[in-house]
Amino acid sequence: MNKSGTPLIENRFPSPQTLESQSSFAGQSHFSTMQVPHISLLMDFENCFIAMRDRGYPLEPVRFYKMIYNALQFYGEITASKAYADWGMLDPVNGLALQKSLASEGVEVIFLANQRGKNTADMRIVGDIRDQLEAGPYAPHSFDMLALVSGDRDFTDVIRSVRARGKPVVVLGFRGSMSVELGRTADRMIYLDEYFVQQRVFPSERFARLAVHAAVLNRQKNGTGFTDQDLARSLGRQADAADELKEALNQGFLLRETQTNLLFLNTALPLIKAAAYLVSWVPEKIKQGLKRPGFTYVDTNYLVNGARFDQRLCVLGILGGRQEMESWLWLLAETGLVTKTRRTAAKDPTYEVIAWWTCVPET
Repeated sequence: MNKSGTPLIENRFPSPQTLESQSSFAGQSHFSTMQVPHISLLMDFENCFIAMRDRGYPLEPVRFYKMIYNALQFYGEITASKAYADWGMLDPVNGLALQKSLASEGVEVIFLANQRGKNTADMRIVGDIRDQLEAGPYAPHSFDMLALVSGDRDFTDVIRSVRARGKPVVVLGFRGSMSVELGRTADRMIYLDEYFVQQRVFPSERFARLAVHAAVLNRQKNGTGFTDQDLARSLGRQADAADELKEALNQGFLLRETQTNLLFLNTALPLIKAAAYLVSWVPEKIKQGLKRPGFTYVDTNYLVNGARFDQRLCVLGILGGRQEMESWLWLLAETGLVTKTRRTAAKDPTYEVIAWWTCVPET
């Protein structure tokens, strides 16, 4: 992970940020005539499961799939996704539950019984890729880009075949489990390690309110520091703000520069890092929603759904559902960064929703 906290991605493609700002893959010879490339996603789930288990990562198939979905969202639309494994051997107790959870997300789950210690998923995946290539561009499962989740070198030959047809290939896997040859053969290699949360953070934590107020002040001051009085006024509790600030300093949530006596965020701590990102993400997400055709307001559901699929929020530990996200939004509303109003729902006049607005001007 680099200094900005962005997951490291080795590639021969433009960056996701570049592609996100374009309506198509303009400048990419593969996609010069199409707006949204179709992605075929094939997951060697057995290979991934073992890699996650060895690293102590949570074995949550749906969450894992959504991480992959988010990693690929700037490159096109996933029109077909398959997960391959000997599910019974992978997890004798919960194998069926694993399959059902993935199927509920629209993933085609394929059972393969391993034979003589060989991962038969590799052979089946290779066969399916070749079948898709030979089926032609108008077949039901034709694709413009291949996304392969695995680290096995066995796929290098078929990747070369896909690229020879003018179709780019993205390989996703884990550090230490990714074949060097496989990574070199693909157009793009994405490491998934950085997508796993190291520590959850909650709006109910003792210093969550202080963290949000401090993060907003830090944003307003452009990172140049803020005073004790600034924080006390923001918190609105002048009487006990000094004690709370003292404890926050003692526990390292805030740092004081001795020369200027100004306060700064300690973004080495998960709660502070999450709050600092949230105070930028929420206003931008609101502005993004209001620019969409037909959107006259942004409600809580829009922000909750956006948060669920924002990989950075996931990495920072903000993974909760509606109630948890609402709590974060209420903390932000205390600071004046966002405001809320009640209004009639667009699709149901008998129902009221909370609409959110941002006080951050366009830059």
